[in-house]
Amino acid sequence: MDREDSVAGVEDPGSKSESVAGVGGLGRKGGGEAERPQPATAATRETDEKKEPRPTTAATAPVPAADAPASLDLTALHKMSPEDLAELAKKFGVFLQPARTRHYHILDLMRAALGAGSTVSAEGFIDQPGESIAFLRSPELNFMPVPEDAAVLRPMLQKFWLRP
Repeated sequence: MDREDSVAGVEDPGSKSESVAGVGGLGRKGGGEAERPQPATAATRETDEKKEPRPTTAATAPVPAADAPASLDLTALHKMSPEDLAELAKKFGVFLQPARTRHYHILDLMRAALGAGSTVSAEGFIDQPGESIAFLRSPELNFMPVPEDAAVLRPMLQKFWLRP
């Protein structure tokens, strides 16, 4: 069989195979071929961990401003004026993009509050469009889907026997 007609990885039994360093023939000895890499042992893993300390969650958690509220209510955020939302955003250190809608401003505030360790609460009716996840819809917004709707996972629905 000519070398041009051969299929990659299939050798002619009558031909002498040529080996390339690091390719094929890993089990053969001699010839300066590459060896198989050894799996990491516990000792090497421990030294790797000593070289790269992992950050703790307490060290990486953002600290809220002193005057930032410890909890937010989604319904109260919907009732706030744009000026009040901007003032609250300053307390959390969030810049409200002028091109974004009010719903995304509220979503940005909620993300910043959760990132700072504050609690965010929401009330609404459960809407389950699919089998896996449900959302809390607000009657003040005519039950329309908005970006700041709280998601309720299926295990929580089952645990508390919640129904849409």
